[in-house]
Amino acid sequence: MKDKDRILLGILSQSESDQITVTDVRDQLLDHYKEDSINPADTRRWVNGKFSTLLNKGVLIRKKIPGSKKHYFKKTAYFDQFISAENENKVPLRPKKSPS
Repeated sequence: MKDKDRILLGILSQSESDQITVTDVRDQLLDHYKEDSINPADTRRWVNGKFSTLLNKGVLIRKKIPGSKKHYFKKTAYFDQFISAENENKVPLRPKKSPS
């Protein structure tokens, strides 16, 4: 998992809101990378793609805002378990010793 992915999961896990939007997460990522000149539109597309991946994995669900074409995302019960599993995978594996 890349460092940017870990930052995204950290932002999502710290979110207390029931309504997570792509633009809110994008803005938090832009704040995190203040010193770098990152294109907001590219960042929004990247976040949207990651949300789609998390949606397919069952980590997030998409909810429609009543009376609007817009939608937001909500964490599922599987979210915390997914975050724990991803955090366990961040420890690099030790290379196996080959028999000499």
